[in-house]
Amino acid sequence: MEITATYRKNDGFWSRQRLAWAGGAAFVGCAVSCSLPLLAVAAGGGALTSVAAFLKPGAELVVGGLVFAGALGVMAMVQKRKTPEASGCGCAPAAGPTRLFESPEPPDDEPVVCTAPLQDKPTIQRGIDSYRAAFCELITTERFEGGFRWRFRREPGLQALLEQLIAAEHDCCRFFQYRLTMEGNELVWETRAPAHAASVLDEFSRMPERLLAEQRAGHDVAALKVKASASGLRFAADEVGEKLV
Repeated sequence: MEITATYRKNDGFWSRQRLAWAGGAAFVGCAVSCSLPLLAVAAGGGALTSVAAFLKPGAELVVGGLVFAGALGVMAMVQKRKTPEASGCGCAPAAGPTRLFESPEPPDDEPVVCTAPLQDKPTIQRGIDSYRAAFCELITTERFEGGFRWRFRREPGLQALLEQLIAAEHDCCRFFQYRLTMEGNELVWETRAPAHAASVLDEFSRMPERLLAEQRAGHDVAALKVKASASGLRFAADEVGEKLV
């Protein structure tokens, strides 16, 4: 899936407001420069007379230019401190995703086996009920080569629930690689799998629609197990004679 970077609009440094402030400062500089001879006469000499002696006709323009440039320099420093990430193009990159959970990449020979304790039916049912609650905030499912993403609205309490679910999945299905990130107002669950687990990965991505099709509590677990088994997933509990009824 193609990913496009997002940027925040920036009006640039040469705004009318900044130029107006710098122009105002230059005007004040010119006015002060022009008034120094008069002030020296009114003060009866002293330091002002010495300064005024160096000012020739047209010097006020030089002073005004220096004040104008100095004012722009000060405003540039202030802007840089406020937006250190700004680039020369006048735009700044949006904040990247915050990583909340990431499992290690599984080895290529990791068996496609689920080690969930299927004999503990209450625990398994609570897990499926938690998925149902999380999927109420599901925005979309995005599929890409070697994996998929579930995008959720970032609602209060959902992050903790997803962290719990994704950690439990990593414990029982280590042939998948999992990642949970926060992207703005969304929580993104990403699952990847090696090529030999592609069919199981595809079936796992369909969990929201499978649960929607089977609304009956107690029947949903069995329905999910049937579909997962058909996709090629093996269950360790079955291999030791503990069947899910």
